[in-house]
Amino acid sequence: MKPLWPAPYLCSLSLLSLLCAPAARADSPPDGWLAVDETLLAGSRGGFDAGNGLLVSLSVDRLLSLNGNTIASSQMAVPDVAKAAAAGIGTASFHTAQFGAGNALLLENPPAMGLVLQNSVNNQLIRAQTTIDATVNSASIMKDLNFGDSLRQALSTAIVPR
Repeated sequence: MKPLWPAPYLCSLSLLSLLCAPAARADSPPDGWLAVDETLLAGSRGGFDAGNGLLVSLSVDRLLSLNGNTIASSQMAVPDVAKAAAAGIGTASFHTAQFGAGNALLLENPPAMGLVLQNSVNNQLIRAQTTIDATVNSASIMKDLNFGDSLRQALSTAIVPR
């Protein structure tokens, strides 16, 4: 059986080489490129700021395909979740798609949101995909709570000699 003594040294050497490596740096933009104004970007991103540093954004994407071809897609992005919750989300929609003969859909009061596919043709590949993206940025809240200091203190008191 061979001794495993080189493994810890190789691991330590690898970590030391990472410490000596230069920091990664992005190249400057090509000539003629201008930075987009921060207020314009903030309006395009969607989401809302709760005021205490908590940023929330939400979007729902729906895709319907038949035999690999996209036949319907929709996106609902909520730029201000707080206002949308108070007023009710009215940007949702109801879609129908019909394939083949003899399809009929009669709804007096269609739902506010949904996707209905009627198909009377055999051997069709039908795929419906819904993607929900919810993003919350809570780094500033952790910073306000002095998370790093609290964690360091908890770890240092947990490893005291007894």
